[in-house]
Amino acid sequence: MDRAIRPPQAGFPMCGSRLYRTVASLLAGMAAVALGACELLPGVGTIDEPALIIFYEDTTRIVVSDTVTQGVPFMVSFMTFGGGCTREVARTDVRRDGNLLEIRPYNRRQKADVCTSDLLFLEHRVEEQFDQAGLATIRVIGEQQGRATGSRKAPAQLERGIVVQ
Repeated sequence: MDRAIRPPQAGFPMCGSRLYRTVASLLAGMAAVALGACELLPGVGTIDEPALIIFYEDTTRIVVSDTVTQGVPFMVSFMTFGGGCTREVARTDVRRDGNLLEIRPYNRRQKADVCTSDLLFLEHRVEEQFDQAGLATIRVIGEQQGRATGSRKAPAQLERGIVVQ
């Protein structure tokens, strides 16, 4: 069988050549370094920041039973406001002092020059328990943005009282 042999294109080394492998390795190494350096560049990466619990006319609602049993775990959940460059829950910090439960939600924001213009609801959930019977307070501490603050964020907190039997 006759096969036509094509000459290599000018300016580009043949695929099997040592020069080709060297150039390919060099380009792959440069790409890896460039991708790894993305975290060091301004406007690239992520930041965990206090979550928005009040956004203009909307306020999150703390979802928990009105009455819980002493020493038995119960679930607390609430939505925070995201969207744009804020697309996921980062963490939810919890501190309990007697019958006071403080919850500080954090969401993860992409450091980007351009973000979408949407609104998302990001759910935070914690399981806790109270060891003393009586009235208890659940306090969610985050941030607000809206008519009172303009486009700037400001501290905010919400509380919900429950009974521990």
